[in-house]
Amino acid sequence: MRMCLASIRNYLLLALLFAMPGNMLAQQLLTADEAVEKALLYSGRAAAVEQRVRRQRALEPTAFSIPAPELTLEQGGRSLSSKGIAQSLAFPTVYARQYKVQKQETAVAERERQHTLREIAYEIRLLYLDLQYAESLKAQLYQVDTLYASLAKAAARQFEAGQVDFLQKGTALIQYQEVHTRYLQSVSSCTSLNRQLQLRTGLDMPIRTTALVPAGGEEHRSDSVALQQNPGLLVLAEEVLLAQQQVRLARHKGLPNMAFEYVPEQRAEMGDAAKLKVGLSIPLWQWQYKGHLEAAKASLEMAEQERRSFEQDLAVRLTAVRQALQAGSLALANLHGSEDTMQQMVSASIRMLHAGELDHINLLRNINEACNIRLTYLQVVRDYNQAILTHNYLTGEL
Repeated sequence: MRMCLASIRNYLLLALLFAMPGNMLAQQLLTADEAVEKALLYSGRAAAVEQRVRRQRALEPTAFSIPAPELTLEQGGRSLSSKGIAQSLAFPTVYARQYKVQKQETAVAERERQHTLREIAYEIRLLYLDLQYAESLKAQLYQVDTLYASLAKAAARQFEAGQVDFLQKGTALIQYQEVHTRYLQSVSSCTSLNRQLQLRTGLDMPIRTTALVPAGGEEHRSDSVALQQNPGLLVLAEEVLLAQQQVRLARHKGLPNMAFEYVPEQRAEMGDAAKLKVGLSIPLWQWQYKGHLEAAKASLEMAEQERRSFEQDLAVRLTAVRQALQAGSLALANLHGSEDTMQQMVSASIRMLHAGELDHINLLRNINEACNIRLTYLQVVRDYNQAILTHNYLTGEL
């Protein structure tokens, strides 16, 4: 009996070393910042938005595209002679407005690039956090699994020796099976998350994260100020400006076009001299210009409504996230020193088991409560850090 109690105590003391890292062989230590950096370099989405910006910049000179001149010929006898050269042009202000529209489309593309890069960074940091939590949970459950396996074996030996009854033996075995199942699930989850992060970063070996600790919080700005830097909202703001430029362009496209024609000198015997003709097109079919203008105005109103709607949704999300931050901060304060409490609970249970004041069933119950304190702490840290990441993403600080 003394030997069994000594063995149980040794395993209990071993189980308190919750900070022990797992297997580090063939693993690459990667911080969250390094994971984001590698993911941005490896991401096809990041490369695509870069190419979109490049395309929009290349299209800027096309705002001044001028129709090709028309060369007319006439046949005089057996030979061809030049009849004239004609060139049509839009009203000069149209080209200026087209250039402003093209520049604004480039500005939208640049904002979308920033939005995409921040989205990728946010996704990678969330994935990294999930992996941090999964690794911490796996390490915790490994210690608990080892402990419960030893308790189940000890209870089986003591049952054979007639020192405990069948109920205590069966309870120890059931508790071990439950913990072992949770441990296997944590191993599977950790493997899956690790593989996902490898695929996102382009690494070909398992990744080891840094320890899961509460992230530092910062003073929060007011909602109206904080939301103005949201990357998605900035994209919509640029799209509103683009729609405004398109309305101005639609108005100017209703102005007359210009035409120039150069008629070269005709046959000398006819006494005709070279002539330069200048003309204006008359925009008689106003309904088509009006239709384009009304469509542009509708697009502007739609862009403004989408921006307002998005801003309202952001305000709701930001309020919820800040509430989660407050709740997480309070939970962390309440759980401060939880590891010491857990150790005291386990130590007291061991002493009571030695003194014969506690049986295996109550010992397992006390150990389970102590372990749940630690698991709850890990969950609170994960949720708190996730709330900080979401807050920083919504306010454009990520």
